[in-house]
Amino acid sequence: MQDSVYGQLSGMTVTQLNGLTDQDYTSDYAIVKALLGKAFEQALANGSDVSKYLVRNEVNKADFESLIENFRNAVGTDVFDKAISELFKAYIQANHITGIPDYVGGGGGGSAVVTDPSVAQLVQDLAALKSKIAAATGEEKDKLIAQAVAKANEVVAKILTLDLSSKVQNVNGKATLTLSAADITKLISAVADAKKALADAVGTADGLNIGDITINLGAITQSGASVSLPQELWTLANDVKADGVAIKIGALSATLPVGTFTEAVTLGVTIESGDAASSVTSGVYGKSVASDVYGFDLQVGGKAVEQFNKPIKLRLPLKNLTGVDKELLTTGRVEADGKVSTQGGTLDGDFIVEPRYSFSKYFVFENKVSFNDIAKVQSWAGRQIQVVAAKGAIEGKSAGIFAPQDKITRAEFAKILITALNLDNTLATSSKFSDVPASHWAAPYIAVAAEQGIINGKTASTFAPNATITRAEMATMIARALKATQGLKDIDNAEAALSVFKDANKIGSAFRSSVAWAAASDIIIGANGKFLPNNNATRAEAAVIIYRALNFKPQA
Repeated sequence: MQDSVYGQLSGMTVTQLNGLTDQDYTSDYAIVKALLGKAFEQALANGSDVSKYLVRNEVNKADFESLIENFRNAVGTDVFDKAISELFKAYIQANHITGIPDYVGGGGGGSAVVTDPSVAQLVQDLAALKSKIAAATGEEKDKLIAQAVAKANEVVAKILTLDLSSKVQNVNGKATLTLSAADITKLISAVADAKKALADAVGTADGLNIGDITINLGAITQSGASVSLPQELWTLANDVKADGVAIKIGALSATLPVGTFTEAVTLGVTIESGDAASSVTSGVYGKSVASDVYGFDLQVGGKAVEQFNKPIKLRLPLKNLTGVDKELLTTGRVEADGKVSTQGGTLDGDFIVEPRYSFSKYFVFENKVSFNDIAKVQSWAGRQIQVVAAKGAIEGKSAGIFAPQDKITRAEFAKILITALNLDNTLATSSKFSDVPASHWAAPYIAVAAEQGIINGKTASTFAPNATITRAEMATMIARALKATQGLKDIDNAEAALSVFKDANKIGSAFRSSVAWAAASDIIIGANGKFLPNNNATRAEAAVIIYRALNFKPQA
């Protein structure tokens, strides 16, 4: 039907378009009824499966037009005509139809009249900056351009932060929100105006970058929610270089990555608390549960999708924190057999942030893990071992045994690092290393590390998974991982950073820049003025530097 609407609009005269989109909202109802009736008739003629939406299969064009008229009378002609006028304006703008009324905006060569108040103000502000930018030079010009870009980003971010709590409906016991293509075309139009204003002022709109598009359902009373997003939203998200689309339901949020989806997406969420949650969390009996139980499912193009190429970032709100050691909090994933696996996650205030490449039910719990053989390293590694073990990143050799002085292999460290930084992805595969077949227990972790550029092999085609890892290799993997995940760069003067070590000349050329970065960032330190690059790392040392990586915050 929508295709038919677009086709009919494209063939209309200016007079007919005026009848649909009159600026006083006095649409010509005869034109509206004829257009919608024809769209319905064409949909039936083209074999569209609309019969499942009808009580009686014999419903025809006349019946549909009667339905529209009854609806118009029921809601009020003024309400209906205003809504239909806005709807067709959005269709016209989205389809770039030419020869349309000036107040609608779009084709015809004229500039659109901006209807969003914040964009209208932005247009004025950037127009005022334009002459200043043209007259300025050097540092002053750069500052003015930065000011213009910041203003544009602020306004676009505001436009794309949508409080849709008033639009949420209760459908079969679920808080339900459905965004239509028409909803998105209005946003596209407003963003296009903002981009044009920025390009007019500074010569380009490339600086537009707004972070996430946010869709907020507000607090809900239902035990579940369903949010449907049209394909057009992903087009918009790509256009504004958004990082993701964040769906907020109360304090909970799930951020879907941009660049992954090209079809309509529906996110389903279930929320269990109290007795309903207790049966789910019984897999961690005796441990403090610090959140509700959240279940997620995803449909793309109407089909269920269980795994994703890029992670969906979950932000789980915490509760029941009295007496809880927050550093020992971890995300638990409920597996198909009801058992709970430890997934880690990053503490952010009263939230746990956890990127997931697949969906299940999740909750947060305090995971106290104890070992009886770490007394000799307790002073410098005891707490670090406890925290990293709580996240599920490192495990004991057996019940209660950590073996802190045992050497750690390259494969073991790859697993610890990838798990600790929440990069594990079961979809990752790599045939880069002949000595790491797909059946190898560490193959998925090594594959992720290779994809992310975190590891290189001992040779071009071998990884040597069972070889012990050196301190230089460990520092290099940590540095590459943090730089990859946080978008950081090498330090400016690596050799100056290495000069503090008496044995800096023993650090191989392939490791020098990464070791310098790790040392300058206090991720890995030396002993008695030496770095000891070729010494084999122990399990205790690995736990300590992983702990530092988990707590690393780049300097502003």
